[in-house]
Amino acid sequence: MRKQISTTELPTSQRFRFWSEVVDNYFVKLDCRIEPVPTEKAKDGLVAQLNHAQLGSLDLLEVQAHPQTVVRNPLRGQDEDYFLFHLQTQGDCQIIQDDRKIVIRPGEMAMYDTRRPYQVSLREEFRMRTVRIPVELLRLQLPHPERLVASPVLPQGFVGRFLGKTINSLFDEHQDIPQEQGSALAKATVEMVALGLQSVLPADEALSSSRMCQYHLERIKHCISCHLGNAELNVEWLALRLRMSVSSIHRAFECESQTVTEYIWNKRLDACKEALANHKLQRRSISDIAYDWGFSSNAHFSRAFKRYTGMSPRDFKAGAMQSNGRSSL
Repeated sequence: MRKQISTTELPTSQRFRFWSEVVDNYFVKLDCRIEPVPTEKAKDGLVAQLNHAQLGSLDLLEVQAHPQTVVRNPLRGQDEDYFLFHLQTQGDCQIIQDDRKIVIRPGEMAMYDTRRPYQVSLREEFRMRTVRIPVELLRLQLPHPERLVASPVLPQGFVGRFLGKTINSLFDEHQDIPQEQGSALAKATVEMVALGLQSVLPADEALSSSRMCQYHLERIKHCISCHLGNAELNVEWLALRLRMSVSSIHRAFECESQTVTEYIWNKRLDACKEALANHKLQRRSISDIAYDWGFSSNAHFSRAFKRYTGMSPRDFKAGAMQSNGRSSL
């Protein structure tokens, strides 16, 4: 649902205080103040409007207003931490954070971190579109994203141009997005933002696609190993658990010789083989072992096991027990 907030319905004497509270509530929760920049048009009071919508775990914030400066002071504490990824659509915007100072113009993008002090100055009438991203969501896609604050993402390159179009489409058409698709689109948006931020890294620091693939692959495999006995473990479950899109998980396995689904079943079969060969578990039934490792059907397990090992589970267990008996003599 889209929410619109404007100062125009208020008496001029109340607008500045009201707008300060709006910015505190929607951008950061503490220690944020607005310092108006005097202009002829602002003599009769601050004119500002904010449109807010949610997309999964993201907030879409569009502001159109008179000139102003927003200052984020050192924090006394905060419930939630965010990165603000900002697309300028009208006027120039100066961003200062971590001793960096940049100016972005319409079509250009940059990010700042609400956990640390920053200043955003808009010296003329402006319009901007901001995606508010929980810190942990972006960290899942990009290690140490805080090092990329106040770094311009320009539309001249393909990645920047595509990212800008994607963000504009989200803002222009979010009301047409089915609610059940919001979370998936939010994940895809965070992935695109991470890709855009990677594009501004110096060549010697940039994470190569193969390195990023390996990073995600290790996370996915670790999660699979920890939850191998969960019968609900599948690609969709992993995507939800890791806050990744299904397509990203499939993409991470493109450099492997098997799909993620094949990897899950093969790991389960390896675990079953180990359990069937363990003399300490010889009294445990074959079906119980299969269920322990995520199989929900004896028939499915028997077929998969024979295809994987060339032997039925019963024959494999008997052979393993016989070998254990000989080795103990």
